[in-house]
Amino acid sequence: MAKEIEIRQQRRGVRAAAPESLSARMMAEQAGAVFPLLERVPDGSGEAFGLIDWHRGWLEQAAAAGREDVVAAPTHVKVVADDRFEAVISWREAAQAAFLFAREGVPLEREGPLRLYVPDGSSKCLNVKRVVSLTLLEEPELGGDAAYGFKSDFSPEDLRKRR
Repeated sequence: MAKEIEIRQQRRGVRAAAPESLSARMMAEQAGAVFPLLERVPDGSGEAFGLIDWHRGWLEQAAAAGREDVVAAPTHVKVVADDRFEAVISWREAAQAAFLFAREGVPLEREGPLRLYVPDGSSKCLNVKRVVSLTLLEEPELGGDAAYGFKSDFSPEDLRKRR
């Protein structure tokens, strides 16, 4: 079974809505348009959808369901990979961002369920493999340049484990 992507929202001073889980295929359907990754990423291969397109489709579905607890105008998006690598990019940089979700109609295996590519961003090579979480942020104070790296936080249980 394919992994799902956890969708979260965060607004300063507002209680966060419950996270939801979506498959990569469902997100592609919400985007409304799929295109060859090569259209945005030189030498890219596979099927992709735009981050902004997905957000627009997701908002439309939320409105149709009567949801008002959504981040309609994000300033940033944070993606987290299954190895805890994370990237925060501005919504301005997200304009050309694309999620690779399949190759020749087959869901991604080693680099999936999603792989984010941000062409023409503040980091020329920003891409995140194995995306499992996406957080829509409404926090203007984060600024405009992308921030990325591995997150290291440990629970008390992690520290007690013997290796």
